Amino acid sequence: MSSKFKLAIVLLISIVFLLFWGITKSFYQQDEWHGMGDILSFGSKSIFITVSGPIGFLLGGGRFLGNALVYFFYSRFPFNVLPISLFILVFHAINSSLVFVLCYKFTKKVAPAF
Repeated sequence: MSSKFKLAIVLLISIVFLLFWGITKSFYQQDEWHGMGDILSFGSKSIFITVSGPIGFLLGGGRFLGNALVYFFYSRFPFNVLPISLFILVFHAINSSLVFVLCYKFTKKVAPAF
């Protein structure tokens, strides 16, 4: 790997952490309260409550992985947004790096991929 490639990865990760670091200082917003209410009301069944038949699935319901992550973090760390915030930061940094690598594979140049 070239030094430009490594520098781009480090820069992307730094940008993600700079942009999203404030999320670790915020408390629950509307979506977080809704997820927490689902967990308190339905327990582990909250993972599957977004699907209301095939039409609901086609219209964006059925986010099983997202609901499972919400259930994992909110059931183990209720009213503590720091663990899920740190997970989001790391996940976005990895995702940004993987998108960069994919674009680099197509273009073979660092600047357009960045």
